[in-house]
Amino acid sequence: MDRYSRSIVLSLFVVALLIVALLVAAVTITFPVGLNGQVTHVEGEVKLGAPGQTPAALGDAGSIPQTLRPGERLRVEPGGAATVMFFNDGTATLSGPAELLLRESSRRGTALEHTRIRHHDGVEYALTIAQHTGTIEYRFDRADPVFDRVTIRVQLPGEVYIPTAPCWRIEIDAAGQADARTIPCPSF
Repeated sequence: MDRYSRSIVLSLFVVALLIVALLVAAVTITFPVGLNGQVTHVEGEVKLGAPGQTPAALGDAGSIPQTLRPGERLRVEPGGAATVMFFNDGTATLSGPAELLLRESSRRGTALEHTRIRHHDGVEYALTIAQHTGTIEYRFDRADPVFDRVTIRVQLPGEVYIPTAPCWRIEIDAAGQADARTIPCPSF
C-alpha cells in the first residue's frame, strides 16, 4: 500500500470513528432546549420585556399572540388582564396588577429524544416562574406533557412554591405575603 492509499484509508477510518462517536453521543448525552411561552390574550395595559429594558406595550389585538421567552417579564397594570400559554398548553391568567417572569422553560434530553418529541419518554421538562406581585391563576389540567411530567416551580417572595395539583392560584398582597392554594380545575 503506497503513502497516498494509506492516507485515504486512515482518513476514512477517522471519519467512521467520528460518525460512531456522534451516534453514541446522540443517544447518551443530554442537553436542554429552551421553550418559549406565548401571550395569548390581553386586556387593558400590559407590558412585555426583559428586566432592565423598557417594556413594550401589548395593547392591541394586532400584537397578540406575542412570544414570551425565558428571561422576559409580563406586567399587567391595575384593571388589566393577560393570559400566558406555556410550551405544554398550561396557562397562567394574570389579573392586574400582577407580574410574571419566565425564568426557565425547557426540555432536557438526548438528540434522539428531542427528535422523537411526541414520545415523551426520557425527556425532562422544567418550568420556573417568578411571581412577586398580584394574582395569577395557573391551569395545567389539559397540558401535554401532563402536569406530573413537568417540574414546575414558582418563585415567590421568600419561598418557592411547588404545586401538587394541576390548578392553583397565587395571590401576593401589598406587603409581599403570598397565599398559594390549590383550586378546582374548571370543567369545560
